[in-house]
Order: sequence, then C-alpha cells, then structure tokens
Amino acid sequence: MMRWPNSTGRWRSSRGCRATCAVSCSPGFPRDSARRRPPSRISPGCSTARTDSPSVYGAVPTTGWPKRTRPSVAKRKPATRSRGQGRRGWIPLSPCSSPTSRSRRATGSDSDEGIVAIDAGTTEETARAALQALRRVTSRPITHIILTHAHWDHIGGLGALLESNPRVIAQAAFGEELRVVNGTRVPFKYFFGATGSRRRYDVRPDHLVRQPETLTVGGTRFVLYPARGGETADALLIHVPDRDVLFVGDAFMPYLGAPFVAEGSAEGLFETISLIRSLQPRILVHGHPPLTDIYTAGAMPAIEAALQELYGRVRTAVGEGRTLAAILRDNILPASLREHPAAVTPYLVMRDNFVKRVYHQSTGYWKPDGEGMEVLAPEEWAAALDLLGGHREDAFVRTVRGLAERGDDALALKLADLALVRYPSSEALTTLRRRALDSMRLRHQQMSPFKFIIYSEWAGAELSPVE
Repeated sequence: MMRWPNSTGRWRSSRGCRATCAVSCSPGFPRDSARRRPPSRISPGCSTARTDSPSVYGAVPTTGWPKRTRPSVAKRKPATRSRGQGRRGWIPLSPCSSPTSRSRRATGSDSDEGIVAIDAGTTEETARAALQALRRVTSRPITHIILTHAHWDHIGGLGALLESNPRVIAQAAFGEELRVVNGTRVPFKYFFGATGSRRRYDVRPDHLVRQPETLTVGGTRFVLYPARGGETADALLIHVPDRDVLFVGDAFMPYLGAPFVAEGSAEGLFETISLIRSLQPRILVHGHPPLTDIYTAGAMPAIEAALQELYGRVRTAVGEGRTLAAILRDNILPASLREHPAAVTPYLVMRDNFVKRVYHQSTGYWKPDGEGMEVLAPEEWAAALDLLGGHREDAFVRTVRGLAERGDDALALKLADLALVRYPSSEALTTLRRRALDSMRLRHQQMSPFKFIIYSEWAGAELSPVE
C-alpha cells in the first residue's frame, strides 16, 4: 500500500487501482513488518516524492461504458453479478498477488468481441492470478494487449496472457527500449525478486505503432499515439475519445526514467504534455494509481509551466558551471505555482528527480567541481578518514553517532559504511549503521518508495506483502 499526498495535501492510501486497463498485478508499496513506525510528517515544501508503485490494471471495456465521472473502483466491493451480467460496465475483479502486494484490484468489462488489455504486469504469477479473477466474471478471450512501454513491471506477465492468442501491440521504439531493459543489471532483490534483474525478456509485438492509428473493438475506438514520453522513448498513449479518457502509461513517472537506467527525457515529457493538451481528455489514467490522483488533466497546464521554468533554470545553471548540489539547494519553487495550488504537490514529487536527470544529461563525466576526474574507491576514502581519526575505531563511532544525533542521517550512513570497510567486525558501527538506515526509511516511507525499498533491503528489514 502506498501513501501519497493528494492535491489537497491530505494523505490517502492507494490500496486498489483507480485505473481501468490491463489484467495484471505488480509490486506496490510494501508494509514494513520488521519495525512499525508512525507516519512521518514531511513538509511538501522541503522534500520531493518519488514513486514506482506499479499498479494493477483491469481489462478495458469494449462496449457499455458506464456513465461515471471517473472510472474508479478503489472503494468498491467485488462484484457479485453472474457471468452474463458483466457486459455493461466496469467489473471489479478479485485481488491477485505479487511479490509485495496482495491487495490490488483490477477492473474490466467484456464484450462480444473480447477484452482489450493494457500492459501485462510484473510477473506471470501475478498475471495468472489476475486472469483467474477475470474468469470469475467473464469467459470472453483477451483479443488485444497494448503495451504502453517496455519496462519490467508492464511486460513481465505477458506470457500468462497469451492463451487466447491475442494481438500484441507496442510502439515502434519498443525493441530499442527492451534492449535497454535487458542490458540493465540492478542488484536490488526487493525490486526484482531473488533473481535480481537478471531476467531477460523476449517480447515480440505483432504490430508496431509508428504514427497515430485507430483500433476499434466491439464498437469502442482506441486511438494509439506514439510519443517520446518522460520515462522512455517507446511510450504509447491510448485515447478513448468517446469517453474522454487517455491512458498514459508511465509517461509521467516522476523519476524521468528508472533512476538506475540511462533513459528519460524532459523534452519527451514536454512533448507528451503538448499531445495531451491537443487531445483535451477529461481523465488521465496513469500506470500507477497515485499518479492518476495527482497528475490530472486539469493540473497539466500549471505543471507544464512550472516544469518549463525549472528546466530553463537548470539549463542556465549548467551553463554557469554550477554543481548539482548547488542547484538542488536552490529549492526552486516557480512563482506560477502560487496561483495553482493543485499543481504544487505533483511539481514537488518530480522536482529533484527532474533536476538530476536534466543535469546528468547536460554535463559530461567531468563535473565543474572536478568530480569524475579522479575516481576514488571506498577503500581509499576509508583509509584517508581512518588516518584523520588516528586509526581509532572509536573516532568513527563518535562521529557517526554525533551526525545521527543532529539529524544528518544520510551523512551518518555514508560514514558508517566507510568505517565498516576499515573495521568490519565493529558491533558499534553496525548498530549505528542500522539506526541510520531506519532513520532514512522513516524519512522516506511516505514520499519516496524507491528509497524506502532500497534502504529496507540494506537494513535487512522484512517487508510483508500489503493486505
């Protein structure tokens, strides 16, 4: 379950999916069963939020769209209708399980022509669970699977959905992005399971979209728009014009690409916003439920204006030779947001990641402050600090404890890691490191799920699935 501040500033839990596409489950924000702490009260004005809480999608209805202001099932109970009654609206499906979340709901509807699914989830296990839930309300086959992009959490369950031989559709740049995914090795098991990111994906779409085109199934039009999104260059947006709904996948993922992958584009994000502005949809459905809540169609103009100003200021700072740390310390808050309070949260969610991505894509491997010219290993830094401390373990212990007591948890963690290079058997340093990790987990548990997950893994904290 992910907690996320909505546009009013109040916290909400994303337990179910407010999206209405694809039959799949994927990892969400985990609950920490090792150490329960009260929610931290983090001021939106001094912290940015980051999330990769992959949502569960359902099947897109191809006839009988309901007359609702929003396709939401987050608070609805599972349907009790008989199999033949599921043709005229959204069908809440039963929960399905995933490595970190058991409580995601999917929605769907069937028609005489079958089911259109958008994305396929993280694993075949979770996709099969969602498919079983779907079969409890409809026996119609999946005829089309539209992939919004080639990331792990959107294609991993595809194999479980191919029994009815559906037509798989993706953007023309899908293959190139898939090579990036397959070439990335990330060690974080809490993200990718016991095998880490070593799994290779072999996805061969039946049809590639190079320019806007229309797919009609059961009388429902799906207009497909290829885009260079903010996260990946293979973004495929799906517009249902008859209902003013636009499925945008992860085009607005606040990380501007997975933070451990060389991808993402501020320019691509602006192009996507321009496309959305031309289509004028009433509802945006994102690939992750919290993003659907905060990156709304109504907030787009103000978000775009704020990010354009941020982009210009970062590029100017790069041209002036300023460092990344200096730019981040500017804590840039565009004046335009004063008149658009609903855009403040989505802006802050993305700001620091946006700055980092633009900075790294605008500079070389030698930075203005000399970083990168000489690359020193942790062992070298540890040796230098040990020399400074007079080759005494207690000097490290005293300094790490002092940093933690004054709230410098990130620096305390870094110093503890270096100290343990020199004194690996130190119980005092090990304890202080764990305390620093717990403090970092507490700090980021609400606003930065990626950091929370990684710090939890480093701490060896057990994360139970969300019920």
